[in-house]
Amino acid sequence: MASGAASGSGNSATAAAAVAETGIATAPASNSEADLPDDPFPGFKRLFIRGGGILYVRDGMDFESYDSWFLDEAGIEFNKEQIPLTAKEQAQLKMLMFRARVQQTKYYGNVVKEPTACTLTQQLHMKKLLLYKSPTGGPMVNFISSFGKAVVVAEIKDSLTGELVFAYIEPVRLGRGVTKSASPDMDRLAAALTEAMERAHRALVEQLPVDPDKLDDRASYGCNGQIGRNVLEIRKVLHNSSAN
Repeated sequence: MASGAASGSGNSATAAAAVAETGIATAPASNSEADLPDDPFPGFKRLFIRGGGILYVRDGMDFESYDSWFLDEAGIEFNKEQIPLTAKEQAQLKMLMFRARVQQTKYYGNVVKEPTACTLTQQLHMKKLLLYKSPTGGPMVNFISSFGKAVVVAEIKDSLTGELVFAYIEPVRLGRGVTKSASPDMDRLAAALTEAMERAHRALVEQLPVDPDKLDDRASYGCNGQIGRNVLEIRKVLHNSSAN
């Protein structure tokens, strides 16, 4: 398999600059706790990320030996107070979700069209999606105080076995996504999605353990460990930048 890399100094420097903008916290943002599900991945190590997200890491499932990413179709689950989007709006939303992932994922390995033994499959779910006021929402939602919101769930799996390697969950606020209009504010949603994916990938760079000795663990499949090599290169750029 061709594992083309995003490991050039330009890409590494760009990704490192993005990573440097945020950091890791020891606990989730207090106003986000109610939006997070109760321990959805039992047995996984939990790492709390600044901004309200949580990274779930499975021991023994090493991601560094993979080369590329396959982006599976996004899933959307509506808040009970949300009017279901039209087919056109749902298609637009899924495209926004795809673009947000490609934009960030490309720094850490190629995005490929078909999964192979050298790819990690990324599944993105938008849960509890609320973009604008439903007329059946009652007093629980109002035009002034309620904005759009959702819970972003990204699951990263081995493309061959389907085993979960790690996951990221973050409740996102969609700015003034709730309006008196009958249509969602897709531009604000796109910006919120992009920011959430940026934080998810920064967590990958800063928090996931990377063992250089395991980069070649999938060599028998023809894999080069490009994702791990890219992350190590980005960490090196970050270290050099902080030292200067």
